[in-house]
Amino acid sequence: MGRKREVLWQQMDGTRRAGYIAFNVILWLLTLSGGTFGFLMGIGDGASAGSAFIIAIVAAGVTMFAVAIYFIPYLLAYYRLHSSSTAILAANFIFGATGLGWIICLIVSLIGAKTKLEVISD
Repeated sequence: MGRKREVLWQQMDGTRRAGYIAFNVILWLLTLSGGTFGFLMGIGDGASAGSAFIIAIVAAGVTMFAVAIYFIPYLLAYYRLHSSSTAILAANFIFGATGLGWIICLIVSLIGAKTKLEVISD
């Protein structure tokens, strides 16, 4: 982990850490399920195990890309050190699929207040 991220992690409160962990769990579970789905569809279509594995890798990559696009409001809030990034994650997860909820989360993540990052010198 880079020095800046290490300092940021130390300064995070429990809510921000929970949001960060929740996002990563969601991302990897959905990626795994996309890959598994791709593999099963490849095997179901009568493809060889090698072809099904390639289909699984492509499906996992597409799933990861789609999840990253879906969670852009949270990612922006997280990297901008938004004080409500965990709430944005929850709202985006629940209401983001409506389109309007995704746009509202995006706007809130861009105009919201940032938290202060303390500079720790060695």
